[in-house]
Amino acid sequence: MTPDPLPAFGFGITSPRPGELVQFFDFSYDPGGQGVKAWRWNFGDGTETAAAHPMHRFSMDGDYTVTLTVTTADGRTGSTAQVVAVRTIGQMRRPGGPPAISS
Repeated sequence: MTPDPLPAFGFGITSPRPGELVQFFDFSYDPGGQGVKAWRWNFGDGTETAAAHPMHRFSMDGDYTVTLTVTTADGRTGSTAQVVAVRTIGQMRRPGGPPAISS
């Protein structure tokens, strides 16, 4: 049995502001040797793309769960997710609470 692909990704800005362009990078690996042939990114804000290394703008403050699903040439799939915390400058999140304005 051929193992599923190992999806992985990173992004260029660790704390983006609303409207800031964020570059995403696919680092997925296929141990079965077929290679990744299709990508599906869900940005957690109602938008998706099939690009391998997309760029995206989040329009509002929030914690967005970005999910990458990859598919190999022979149809095996794998998914992974990370949270992108989008914040307006000057806002910090208090643990367990709403954003607080920093001075």
